[in-house]
Amino acid sequence: VQRYLHHWHKSNHEQLARIPRSPREQAQFLYDLSPRDGKSLPPSFAPTIGLDNFPLLDLNDPEHWQPPQTNRRKLPPEWSGYVPSASLAQGFPLARVSVTQLESLARCPYRFYAQVVEGLAPLELLEFAEEPAALDRGRLIHELLEQCFSEQLDSSLSSTARKLLDNNQLALRDLLTRLSPKSSLLFRLLPPYLAGAVQVRLLTMVENYLRQLADEHDGGRPVCLESKLVDVFPDQPGLEIIGKIDRIDQAGEAVRVIDYKSGRNPWRNQKRDSLGRQIELLLGYQMQPYLYPWLVKKAGMGKSPEFQFVFLGENPPVIQPASTDLTAEDLLKSLAEVFTQGYYFPTSSEALQRYLGYEQISPCAWCEFISVCRRFEGSSPYHGFDLFRQRVSERFKAAWKLLNSDDDKPAV
Repeated sequence: VQRYLHHWHKSNHEQLARIPRSPREQAQFLYDLSPRDGKSLPPSFAPTIGLDNFPLLDLNDPEHWQPPQTNRRKLPPEWSGYVPSASLAQGFPLARVSVTQLESLARCPYRFYAQVVEGLAPLELLEFAEEPAALDRGRLIHELLEQCFSEQLDSSLSSTARKLLDNNQLALRDLLTRLSPKSSLLFRLLPPYLAGAVQVRLLTMVENYLRQLADEHDGGRPVCLESKLVDVFPDQPGLEIIGKIDRIDQAGEAVRVIDYKSGRNPWRNQKRDSLGRQIELLLGYQMQPYLYPWLVKKAGMGKSPEFQFVFLGENPPVIQPASTDLTAEDLLKSLAEVFTQGYYFPTSSEALQRYLGYEQISPCAWCEFISVCRRFEGSSPYHGFDLFRQRVSERFKAAWKLLNSDDDKPAV
């Protein structure tokens, strides 16, 4: 491109070729320089001449699809995320993947590869904390709520909540003394005044939720707490999916699947498409609303389970129903190509935004693997996404279909 912009191409020895003015003319010129493999056409120029004019590259020749700097350094295909040795057919190390891990796969296959397949973990400096980390705080709240209902499975949620709130919440406070040793250790590691503040905060969150349940009159009662459900990944008989569901309620014929969140409600600020649907939910970045009801249904515990988030960081807690436009089977099918073939390509927010036409899409979380991620090398985001588009076609088609009308055409 630099040579072209500096008039390197001549129509004859005396006169420089006229520089095309429009992006389409420039793209066509660059494409015509090497029409067989398209190596002279930058991926960001491709949308201007359409999908039909852009060649499908040969995956067996990494020179055709790896970023130029990778080719110059003679690096293997694994450098860009193509790892056939970690595919299901050749050496995928797990027989079971969790719902949380599949969320990571939906956002960025390379992060899934580094974290789940390779088991990499960053070195973290120890530092003094004034309160438990978010993950530990969430575990404490889950354990407290499990204790709230574990001895009252035959009672309605409202009656159990009222019992725990009676007598100045003595029964509720007693739950803190019955925490597991691992959870109790979190309090002992903090100075007494900070440990007391954390306990008050946790009890307040649980108390606010119980007050909300005490006013319910639908007769709902918990039937399962912290249940681990397992089923086979569709069309992948050697792989299972496991999900740990916080609570399953029965209210008449209705079955509700409940997932606790210790933080605030992010849904009010999350980006939506032209139909008002949440983009992160559509793309599978939040996997529980798809897979938890699917696992419950496959286990024979309900024909049409409903899903709800409970955001306990709000006052009062927010109960957020979540329905999906895509079936769990279709979502899983769109993801299966990644680890069945070993296509663990990094996902660039910039490239995905450009090609799908939504600025709100942000799969990259600048995670702990940023120092080894090729997504930050020069033109890697667009080379990587073009490869992703061609090779992980089911995932790309599903995303495009959800976010665009049938009359639209993919941007590349």
